[in-house]
Amino acid sequence: MSEHAALLDLHPVERDEPVSWQLVDRLRALICSAEQVPHPIDVGASSVAVARALIELVPDALDRHREAGVPAEVTRETLADVGRKHRLYGAATVVPWALELMRADVLSAGRLQVSMHQSEHGHHLHIPELGPLLPADVDASLARAFQLTGSMRYVCTSWLLDPRLLSTLAGSNIAAFAERFEVLAGAEESLLASDEAARFVFRRPLAEVLDPALPTETRLEQVVASTLRSGRNWTMPTAVLKVRTP
Repeated sequence: MSEHAALLDLHPVERDEPVSWQLVDRLRALICSAEQVPHPIDVGASSVAVARALIELVPDALDRHREAGVPAEVTRETLADVGRKHRLYGAATVVPWALELMRADVLSAGRLQVSMHQSEHGHHLHIPELGPLLPADVDASLARAFQLTGSMRYVCTSWLLDPRLLSTLAGSNIAAFAERFEVLAGAEESLLASDEAARFVFRRPLAEVLDPALPTETRLEQVVASTLRSGRNWTMPTAVLKVRTP
């Protein structure tokens, strides 16, 4: 396993695909650019080819992180999410996200991730696929986010903030997380929110979760699946949180 592949947690792909240097040059230009990463990006290549190209770009990513003054531990945690997303969704479908991680536009804050660019309502928080949202872990992440951004204003857009979860999962870690936020405005049900819920909870596309033959085991799985199978979609509210102390 090469050191660069290990940093991205992409070591299984390093021997599976020849390097497309044209793709490497295209992605390097985006990593080094001062402009924001465009969304979406059609790379016209397989996920394995994209992952292989990203391995070649680790030195550029490390330079960008060093220039931004990112602590080495945070860099390691941040870059490892590239491999996580590749295994879950395929690198070709998450190129903008991978580039934002490699550019230090988004950094790991422990259980959560934080955008380093402040929006109208604060720095965006993101929820990686890392297991339970334990309150103590969220507290530690918010403290880390403050250290990284110097800000106490945060915003999150996620199906996990759908108000229905507060009642159906009352007392759960997810409900406790949602209670930290104040929803800015009501969000409408959407296929995008439902697709994200299906992939986050089941690691499967929406169509497979709609199949009643797919078993549900946890409370969260039951709530997500029953809502979808009833013909309803999830919402993706935007909500704000203000941290009182770092």
